Amino acid sequence: MNVSSGLAFVPLAISPVYCAAKAGLHSFSESLRVQLKNTKVKVFELAPPATQTELLADFNSEDMKGVSIMKVEDMVKVAVKGMQADRFEIRPGQANQLKMMSRVAPGFILKQMSRSVDRMLRTQN
Repeated sequence: MNVSSGLAFVPLAISPVYCAAKAGLHSFSESLRVQLKNTKVKVFELAPPATQTELLADFNSEDMKGVSIMKVEDMVKVAVKGMQADRFEIRPGQANQLKMMSRVAPGFILKQMSRSVDRMLRTQN
């Protein structure tokens, strides 16, 4: 199981390297899954949403408005259930919404996800 992120589907402008790495891991997982389709190897990808971990401590509370934060225990339950059901791309909670929005309204979701950078740029001027 590869652990990417809901941010593999939508860039968060304040964390470009993190998002690019997770997008790369998502692409790698998809390619590996195709290459191994005639074997017994299963390639799962877990793309968690914002999860209650130390990583979130660095985020500004203003940036977290409207974000549903998933408990680690709940995310693990969803991941195990997804593997048991042979769902190869597991996107719990808001991660599923991020993937959908990246396809339906990519400009809108990018703008929404870029508010923290916009706020930072305003304070620099």
